[in-house]
Amino acid sequence: MIKYGVLSVIFPTLWSVITPFVSKAYIYMRKDESMGYKYYSVINIQNRYKTLVLVINEPDETGEIQERVQYYTLLEGERLIDAAPPVMRPYIGADGFIKPAWNGSAWIESATSEEITEWETEHPTPPPTPPAESERIASLETQMTAAQMALVEAYEAADDQATTIMLAQTEAYETADRQNTDALLALAEVYESMLALQARVEALEGGEQING
Repeated sequence: MIKYGVLSVIFPTLWSVITPFVSKAYIYMRKDESMGYKYYSVINIQNRYKTLVLVINEPDETGEIQERVQYYTLLEGERLIDAAPPVMRPYIGADGFIKPAWNGSAWIESATSEEITEWETEHPTPPPTPPAESERIASLETQMTAAQMALVEAYEAADDQATTIMLAQTEAYETADRQNTDALLALAEVYESMLALQARVEALEGGEQING
């Protein structure tokens, strides 16, 4: 079985990614200590986090239950604390710690500003993961639907404009037709008046000839 300390040293990036899952597993496994084992975090003499270890309750020669660390040997100055492992920062811009340290009640960042700057230079943000084929297809379908909706809206807008223009033309034609009819009626009245005047003139001229 791979030691937790060796894993965190050889594969730091991988360890930083799986740390949140380890933390959740730690919380779950701590619920039942009657199973005969516990998980502890290891810190060094500067209280900085080293690794997560498994501790099994085993009887010693006298039959007394003793806690024995499995697959890891504590170095000088290192000790166990009953705390879930900190979330390690995988790359710049992500959450987590670079050099977590235990302050007695919680994990804090112990890296200096120079160390953080150097670490961020060595751990840039990874390139975005290309979308899966299903996501690309879904994106294309969404774009096609949006284009179709835009085309329908444009057609409806053009149809509304054409209808408005036709109504305006019809109204203008009806107005012009009414004006033309009024003008014709007025002209007919003038013409009738002229005919009446002409008849009167002719009547008056005929009367003068008889008298003479």
